[in-house]
Amino acid sequence: MKPSTGPPEKQRTMNLLLPKRKSPDLHRTGIKRVLQMVRCFCTGVIFILFSCLVLVAAAPCCFAGAGDLFRLTPETPWHVEADSIVYDKQAGVYAASGNVVITKEGKKITADNIRLDPAGQMLYASGNVVMTAGDDMLTGRHFVMDMDANTGTVYDGTLFISEKHFFISGDTIKKTGDDTYTADRFSLSSCDPDDPDWKITGQDLDLTVEGYGSLHDAALWAGKIPVFYTPYLFFPVKIKRQTGFLPPRLSYSDRKGFQWEQPFYWAISDSSDMTFYSHYMSQRGEKAGFEYRQIFDNESKITVQYDFLNDRKTNNAFGDDYGYEHDSWLRQNSDRYWLRIKQDQSLPGGCTAKLDIDFVSDQDYLIEFEDGYTGFDASDRYFEKNFGRDLDENTNPIRTNSFNIQKTWSQNSLSATFRWNDDVIKRRQDLEDDTVQRLPVVRFKATKQKIADTPLYYELGSEYLYGFTEDSLRGHRADVHPKISLPGRFENFFTFEPSLGFRETFWHIDRYATDTGEKRSLSRGIYDAGLRLSSELYRVFSLDANSGEKLQHSIIPTVKYDYVPRKDQDSYPKFDDSIDIIEAQNKITYSITNIFTLKSFEDLPGNSTDTSQDGQRAGIVKKPVYREVCRLKVSQSYDINEARGDSPEDWKNKKSREPFSPVFIELDARPLPSLKLRAKAHWDQYSDKWTDYDTEVSFSNERGDRFSGGYRYNRNVSESIYGIGTLVLNDDLSLYGQYERNIMEGTDIKKEIGMVYRASCWSVDLSYMSEPDDRTYLIKVNLYGLGEIGTDISAGDIKSTW
Repeated sequence: MKPSTGPPEKQRTMNLLLPKRKSPDLHRTGIKRVLQMVRCFCTGVIFILFSCLVLVAAAPCCFAGAGDLFRLTPETPWHVEADSIVYDKQAGVYAASGNVVITKEGKKITADNIRLDPAGQMLYASGNVVMTAGDDMLTGRHFVMDMDANTGTVYDGTLFISEKHFFISGDTIKKTGDDTYTADRFSLSSCDPDDPDWKITGQDLDLTVEGYGSLHDAALWAGKIPVFYTPYLFFPVKIKRQTGFLPPRLSYSDRKGFQWEQPFYWAISDSSDMTFYSHYMSQRGEKAGFEYRQIFDNESKITVQYDFLNDRKTNNAFGDDYGYEHDSWLRQNSDRYWLRIKQDQSLPGGCTAKLDIDFVSDQDYLIEFEDGYTGFDASDRYFEKNFGRDLDENTNPIRTNSFNIQKTWSQNSLSATFRWNDDVIKRRQDLEDDTVQRLPVVRFKATKQKIADTPLYYELGSEYLYGFTEDSLRGHRADVHPKISLPGRFENFFTFEPSLGFRETFWHIDRYATDTGEKRSLSRGIYDAGLRLSSELYRVFSLDANSGEKLQHSIIPTVKYDYVPRKDQDSYPKFDDSIDIIEAQNKITYSITNIFTLKSFEDLPGNSTDTSQDGQRAGIVKKPVYREVCRLKVSQSYDINEARGDSPEDWKNKKSREPFSPVFIELDARPLPSLKLRAKAHWDQYSDKWTDYDTEVSFSNERGDRFSGGYRYNRNVSESIYGIGTLVLNDDLSLYGQYERNIMEGTDIKKEIGMVYRASCWSVDLSYMSEPDDRTYLIKVNLYGLGEIGTDISAGDIKSTW
């Protein structure tokens, strides 16, 4: 080897035909020490987490994420910088020492000494070795890499995988093949490796990505306390989604006792998965269930959820605490279950199908099991988010089951819906069921569209229904309702739109409740007419000449007249009130809508033609941003029929003539981006009182603080207040709570208070909730990278977020 000839104080630079890697250096953030008391408290909870073998989901994905650190292209040259670079011509080896930095393909290696063998495609590094690729980092005392085989070994090393924020340390960490890894005496944690709050340790790790792995002497530590140990562990190694146990949910309530909810996740394929749930309740028994999810294509997916329980407690009317007061019926069954299914399916010809199943054992089940992984709230949120359709309210004993097929064109639509309304109380109590079932309902709709080259527009609503009750009415109904309108404008003062429609309805009855000689075939024709007048006035106010901020105030007055003649309809069958009974109308409705819209500007990068003094383009453009800060609507109707009526039978309240409806006021305001106000109210001019109102204020900020509260009132019916909020005290601690009170009855509906403590690599959630029928204490622990649970089903993929 020849000595370097350059000055020792100058750094030598050379391009070598060997592999490289680049990435910004990873700056490790310091992690605060967790209070010893909190750490000890969490020890017991973490034990339960590990006892479910959560670590099965941890190590595989972390080692697999290290693959890119060892993956290099032999043909790409290295760039080497060092205090000294020496080439041994006989051995064909480059030796660099002193502040060595080599880069290639977005990867960077720094060390005290590095030897490169271009022919053998080998790299040897020693002394403070640091290798980075993107945000991933590998450090160690000594490092060997075979760039041709994409394998390597690091001694006394620590691997940081940024995606999962995991640190893996070991005496020897080896990549032995494209998808195989081994490690001796290793530890894994998402905490600072110098003083981790939790870690997993073991020996003789051997794993194959998308295959299986084994580990000896596996242990979980909470701080410096070992809380679980197993001499041997064998586990599957799946990277995209991994089969294994998910974090449990622990709680205690008066009605159920101690509860442990344990999910197990099964990654069946890229497009389907399944979660099994075990819900142990010390006072009620073991509730089991599953959730199946599958995606067929971008428009087709299905989710099936099912739970069942052999309940130890029933509501036997002997003073027990296992019933609810929302109805007067006893829940005496011990076999309890809930099946819910939603499916979207694309069909040939541009048709779509939607399936909704909601079948529950009793009227109390959805109230009893409102919380938890398989509770009503979780299912309702999941279906709303992933299918755009929520469930019926959990207090509603009539559950909707339907199957819909639809074809939509640009202006027309055709649909067929099979709808079954399951009255749980009548089914469970074996009562006569007069719930009307609609199997099917076929609808054809044409939206408002122009008639050829005329100024006229038409729209059409039509429907066929076969309806029946189990014990009485059964028959057919067809309804056609075309309407013609003539929209126009008078100068720039107002718009007008007269309309005329005719509704024809046919019935053919197969069976009446009682056979008293009613007609089997009936028909009804009835017309309707209307006129709508509307205008808009606006003015723009300049708020700030320098910034260009402006406020537009628009006033939209509207007057509408609706007329439907009186017609005796007592003899017609009743499948539903919307079509079977068409109420007479002869009323005028006015409304005044005020809209305030703020126009401001925000600076965005762009191709501005303005140049700075050095001739560089400023590159800033101002983009207008519009925000509706307030919308206030006031409306009222005047009933001409009631004003002309002489008999109490013509008056709505059967007591006095009141042609004016209550004044309806609706407010939606957002004076600040973080503040929203909403209110709806009716004011009765005859009693000079509010009949009802619903108000809400909500606030949120970038720090994460959130609050919403409201007041609801319905005269002589209900009156309540509610509030829910989260207060972020600092980066580590947040408080949250909610409160709802029935003012009319003087009782609390729900009270909850909780706190979330977040350390650098774990968090704990403690809460207490009180309801009239139950009290619940909840503990949730999340080990970052191991402990998050949740699954979304979306177009083309199932995303598991645990």
